[in-house]
Amino acid sequence: MSGFGPTLLRLVVGAVFLAHGVARFSPQLGGLQETTTLLASLGFKLPHLVAVVLGAVELGGGVALILGAHTGWTAIALSLTTGVTSWTAESEGP
Repeated sequence: MSGFGPTLLRLVVGAVFLAHGVARFSPQLGGLQETTTLLASLGFKLPHLVAVVLGAVELGGGVALILGAHTGWTAIALSLTTGVTSWTAESEGP
């Protein structure tokens, strides 16, 4: 059973990032406008461009992880985007 652990983890993390990427581009779920507003409030320059890039990395990264393609590079890209947005949100916190 231990051989399935990394595969299961990759599928779950991929599904989470895929869902976040879909939400970034779906008007029913807030879409780019809500993400742009959030990023602008956090002080990002060019928040619309950052929102599009963030959504594309999450969407593409989620698909890549689910398919098992380029998992090392995908993990680096997803870690960087998550780290930067988390660090910025924390530094702007209450």
